Amino acid sequence: MALGGSGSSRLLTRERSGSGSARRARRQGAASSAAPAPAATATAPDAAALDEAVADAPAAIAEALDDFDFRRASDAVWRIADEANRYVNRTRPWELARSGRDPVLTAVLSALLLACQAIGTHLTPFLPDAAARITRQCTPDAAGRLPGPVPLLPRIAPPS
Repeated sequence: MALGGSGSSRLLTRERSGSGSARRARRQGAASSAAPAPAATATAPDAAALDEAVADAPAAIAEALDDFDFRRASDAVWRIADEANRYVNRTRPWELARSGRDPVLTAVLSALLLACQAIGTHLTPFLPDAAARITRQCTPDAAGRLPGPVPLLPRIAPPS
């Protein structure tokens, strides 16, 4: 399974954009158009599978690379993206934003931000340029705010 496909790109877009209404809800009254970076210490609900994928990745990647098994190493990174996408579908952060459940929303977005940061870190040996773009988009500035979202990978239009 190759990395950089729709799964990791979709995850980053979903997490960074806050899925539309969630982002709008978090922006109301904000002076900057960038979404605030979630706190890294929040405890996210129902995130055990995502936490496990992030925690298991370094050892799985190292072991696979020791065996020169690049597919298995990239699968460990892909697992983080898959689990994060499932987590978005389970937690529905846009609904949390609408319901005003800000502490839970912050915890969910924190878990997703940490997953995206892990993807950026672990993608470096496979897709260094994409990993650098992910890392840039998932690194808060001195004020703790994330940069505005930009497409991770260019959209390729089908031939006319």
